[in-house]
Amino acid sequence: MAEILRDDRPHLLRLTDEPLTLPPEVAALAAENWERRLAEQPALFDGPTLVAAPGTDARTLEVPVARSCYSHYLAVSDGVLPSEWCHRHVWAGVLVRAADGACLHGRMSDTTKRPGHWQLPGGAIDLDDVDGDRIDPADCARRELLEEVGLDLGAIGDPPLVPWAVADRPNGNIGYLYEVRTGLEQGQVEEIFAAHLRAEEAAGRAPEFTAIRWVAPGQEWV
Repeated sequence: MAEILRDDRPHLLRLTDEPLTLPPEVAALAAENWERRLAEQPALFDGPTLVAAPGTDARTLEVPVARSCYSHYLAVSDGVLPSEWCHRHVWAGVLVRAADGACLHGRMSDTTKRPGHWQLPGGAIDLDDVDGDRIDPADCARRELLEEVGLDLGAIGDPPLVPWAVADRPNGNIGYLYEVRTGLEQGQVEEIFAAHLRAEEAAGRAPEFTAIRWVAPGQEWV
């Protein structure tokens, strides 16, 4: 379970020029772990990710990050790499509030790391979120909300994503959490999600969330 550090300060990431390169013996461990994971979940995809240095304080306001890949993230998460190569993968999540204050959670699909797990909308910060060398985790949270739920904040009056907390996970990940008060009723969000699922199916894409549900205020988790 993540340690939730309440923090309403804006955090930024800065992309370094050079991608992370694992030494051959460490890369071999990551590759072996990836093959095992791929055999268990053939739908996994080894896409780009961004990482902070091992030991980075999750509360640091501006964090340098380097390019890496999802297989490295899994190898760190699965505990197969030496500690000096256990970089901190960075992600963003969002507490989506309905008009009554309830918080949205989604059930992860079979194409994700944790099929069937319920979680907040969110995901890894990646190269799509880079603006020059600058990365605002809120941009990732906004993108993930659209990709996973179909909820476009710009289409509902662009309510602000407010910094809420930093999640310091035992597996080394750093999560930047935001809160957005949509002003929508639960049923309105559910209609948006249902339309999103239909659109994903029509496009031949597997959704990242297969279902959503609501949690009463004060009972959220990450």
